[in-house]
Amino acid sequence: MALQGSTADALFVDNVQNVHVKVHPVVVFGILDHYNRRPEQGAGQPPGRVIGTLLGTIVGNMVEIHNAFGVPHAETGNEVALGQDYHRTMYSQFTRINDKERIVGWYATTLEGGRALNSNSIIIHGFYAGNADQGAGGARLVHLVVDAAVASGRVSIKAYVSTAVHISGAPVANIFHQVKVEVVSTAPERVCLDRMIRGQEREKAWTASETLATVLPGGGAAAAREDLEASVAALLGMLEEVSGFVDRVVAGEEEPDGAVGCEIADTLSAVPRVRPELFDSIFNGNLQDLLMVSYLSSLTKANLAISEKLSGVRNK
Repeated sequence: MALQGSTADALFVDNVQNVHVKVHPVVVFGILDHYNRRPEQGAGQPPGRVIGTLLGTIVGNMVEIHNAFGVPHAETGNEVALGQDYHRTMYSQFTRINDKERIVGWYATTLEGGRALNSNSIIIHGFYAGNADQGAGGARLVHLVVDAAVASGRVSIKAYVSTAVHISGAPVANIFHQVKVEVVSTAPERVCLDRMIRGQEREKAWTASETLATVLPGGGAAAAREDLEASVAALLGMLEEVSGFVDRVVAGEEEPDGAVGCEIADTLSAVPRVRPELFDSIFNGNLQDLLMVSYLSSLTKANLAISEKLSGVRNK
């Protein structure tokens, strides 16, 4: 029997293919953390996947995922048990913090063998479609699959949406369609990611003989100062570039750009008006706090390193 569908059905599927998913890094990190903290499986059982709820916004065919939280579940064959009360309680708590975020789908980690989907996936998807807000379900409800095991050496992310299969004009089943997905980040997120990457590079550069010397008081503070100096230098570079553009426009050397002017105006309006002497006081106070935290962190690392050395000597 051939599958038949109306012209409207075909157009609907084409529209689904235009769905574009954007994921923020904090969502990916949360999924990886959920996977690493999953309960241990019984002897002889393969490691299970974890699932959770995705929160964000939907504008047209653009789905942006800002947040997520894990949901307890169990799968046995073709049977699925979901923590529905837990899901509703957590969603209620999240909406109290940010009432603009809505349920935009659900996530799961890959199955055994790296598979992204199984027969239970459509059942779970149906649960979320039934609990999504009006306008968020259907074709734009996203199923995000993350390869938390990092089998390929990198974190693989795939996104799917579900559509109905029609026979003689009647819906009989649902199938998943893979759609475009990308990881996006805001300016504060990029700063955090850069700090994490640079911190990893610094950790890799340490050798066993240098460990104690590096973590002794002063090492962490020096690293924090270097990061702060690099951030301030980058900010000064951007300010000089913008200032130079404005000077050239005022002098008639360059054509004005309305879009750039609006961006500059929005940026300036976001900067709080603070007296110079008060700004210096606030900046110096925050800098001292940063250095104190780095100093205490260095002391903690030094104590841990010394304890490990002493434990090794005692065991010998």
